[in-house]
Amino acid sequence: MYASLDEAQAAYSSAYTNFSKRLVVAPFAGEIAAIPVKVGDLVSPGMRLAALVNTSGLQIRTAVSENDRRLLQIGAPVIIDGAEGVIANIAPSVDPSTKKVEIIVAILNEDSPLTVGSFVEIKMTASPDTNGGSLLLPLSAVKVSSTGSFVYGLSEMLEVTEIPVVIGRTIGESVEVISGLEGDWKILKDAYIRLAWNWANAQERTDRNERTTPGYHLVNFGLGSSFQVKKNYALSLAVNVRNIFDIAYYNHLSRWRYLNLPEPGRNINIQLTVPLWQ
Repeated sequence: MYASLDEAQAAYSSAYTNFSKRLVVAPFAGEIAAIPVKVGDLVSPGMRLAALVNTSGLQIRTAVSENDRRLLQIGAPVIIDGAEGVIANIAPSVDPSTKKVEIIVAILNEDSPLTVGSFVEIKMTASPDTNGGSLLLPLSAVKVSSTGSFVYGLSEMLEVTEIPVVIGRTIGESVEVISGLEGDWKILKDAYIRLAWNWANAQERTDRNERTTPGYHLVNFGLGSSFQVKKNYALSLAVNVRNIFDIAYYNHLSRWRYLNLPEPGRNINIQLTVPLWQ
C-alpha cells in the first residue's frame, strides 16, 4: 500500500511539474497590451509572447542638458497635462550619444488619463536649493591666476574693472561663480582686442591692357565683448575700424581697378547684438 501511495505522489508531482511548465507567470500585475503570437505558432526560449503593462505605476522618461540637471532634485514636483508627478530618478552620468541626462518622472495619479507609449508635455520646477544665488559664466569669462580668480566687469560709469570672485563647480563649458558679483555689474565675456596690419606688394607684372597697381599698407583695429546683464541674458557689442589712416589704395583684382577707382577709406563699424530670447 505504501508503495502504491509513493508511486501516486510521484506521478502527481511529475504531472504538476509538467503542467506548471505550460504556464507563463508575469513578474507583476498589469494588463496585456499586445500578443504578438497566435495559436499554433512554434515558440522558443527568449521569444516574446506578450506585452504586459503596469498601469498602476506609470513613468515618464525624458532628458535634460547637463546645465539644467544641476537645477533639479529628486522629489521635485512635475506639472503634466492631466496628471501630477515627481522626479523619481536622475541619471548619475551623461549619455554619450545624446549628451543628455535621463530623468524619470513618476505619475502620482492612479486614475491618470495618460496611456503607455504616448508623448506628453511636462514642466519641471527648478529647486531653489540647487542654485543658491550662484551664477553660471562661460569658462572664457573667468580668469584664474596664482592670486585667485577674477572677471572683468563694466561699471555704470563704463569703466572696466577687475572683480575678484570665488568659483565653484565646472559644468560643461561653464563655471559656477559663488560670490563676488554682488551689485549691478555687466560682466565681460569673450572680450577681444585685435590689431592687424595688411601689406600688399606692388603689381608690376601685367598683361596686355592691364594696369600696374602700387603697393599699400593697411592698419585695422577691432574690439568687442559680450555683456552678462542678467543671469541668463547677454548682449554683444563690437567696434571695428578698417583702414585707420585713411590710405588711398587700389585692389589689383577688383573690377573697379579698370575704372581707376580706389577702395573704401576709413571705415568704422559698430555692431550691437540683442538676442530676442535666451
